[in-house]
Amino acid sequence: MPKNFKVKLGLEVLLEDTSFYAGSKVGLLTNHTGLTNNLKQNIDLIQASKDLSLKRLFSPEHGIRGQAGAEENIGDMVDPISGLPVVSLFGERKKPPVEMLKDLDILFYDIQDLGLRYYTYSSTLLLAIESCYQADTKLIVLDRPNPLGSQISGNIGSNNYSSFIGPDNLPYCYGLTSGELALWYQKYYLNQADVEVIPSEGYSGKPYSSDDYRWVPTSPAIPSARIAQLYPYTCHLDSVGLDNGVGTANPFEYFGAPWLNPVKLIEKLETYELKGLNWRPVYYRKASKGFESSEMQGLHLYLDNPESASVEGFNLAILEIIFKDYPEKVNWKIWSEKEDYFFDYFMKTAEVRKDLLAGRSVEEILLEWSEERKDFTEEVEKIRLY
Repeated sequence: MPKNFKVKLGLEVLLEDTSFYAGSKVGLLTNHTGLTNNLKQNIDLIQASKDLSLKRLFSPEHGIRGQAGAEENIGDMVDPISGLPVVSLFGERKKPPVEMLKDLDILFYDIQDLGLRYYTYSSTLLLAIESCYQADTKLIVLDRPNPLGSQISGNIGSNNYSSFIGPDNLPYCYGLTSGELALWYQKYYLNQADVEVIPSEGYSGKPYSSDDYRWVPTSPAIPSARIAQLYPYTCHLDSVGLDNGVGTANPFEYFGAPWLNPVKLIEKLETYELKGLNWRPVYYRKASKGFESSEMQGLHLYLDNPESASVEGFNLAILEIIFKDYPEKVNWKIWSEKEDYFFDYFMKTAEVRKDLLAGRSVEEILLEWSEERKDFTEEVEKIRLY
């Protein structure tokens, strides 16, 4: 018997009555996460609709069926299940071609996102809105909850460091669903775009709970909702020379390095009085060309209370400790796409790196970030749906 969940997804709301869009020629920008709570694929359900004529699919990073790894380029293809053409938006092309939208009345967007600036689905959505505007095509977001909830955290950064992992004027935890993000982008950047949202029902803006809706892994290294909620705490660590657990059974829960002393790290961390988080020493093996040994020492991170835990507080605390205690071990990852520090594009500024290396305090940086995102925080209150 199907489980009853608290949240009815935007896709499920649409499918209750598609007659409003009867006769529409539509495209669908989606991937493997586009499922109902009973695990039925949106492609199949929309293709079977008597009211909608599904013409083509568009796929983000990881591909239409979630088959590709991180940063792996994907070409156009024919979906083997539906037989529909798939336009890849992660390869040489990242923006939907206008000519492939002009014959469509509607482009549906239905992807489970994580609410993070650097998780590339948000950039794909923003570029899709731009292309739909240019093609005079309506974009409709079939909304899904944000598993991190409505928490806004992190810096805005500089537009000089804009990239596909750093859309302009977003903090790195932006606290919005995909539908809300689309409305924010429309209101403040492209107000003539025809954007509609079919909201989820029963979502309250709280972090994910297993009774809310069915979780589907959003990408290969994020197999569970627990990992999704830990991801923003440790994702950035590989850009400074630590391992973030990817390739182990505990990606983003484990982080470490052969040279890291976990006992001393815990002693230092506990001076920051970080709420909602806990940790233990962990020792694991990880084959990697980036380290002289496969024997890793680090922490297993636990998220006890997602509502009280501070992503930005933990991020900066770890970086401050590593930079002070292991300055000779910091190994900056160079992003070949920009031929510059990957960390700077992750943070959308070089100032965080420079400030921490210069000994500027975490408290000062956090205060500056709070001021930096004031406008964004005020703007989103005007478009929130939940």
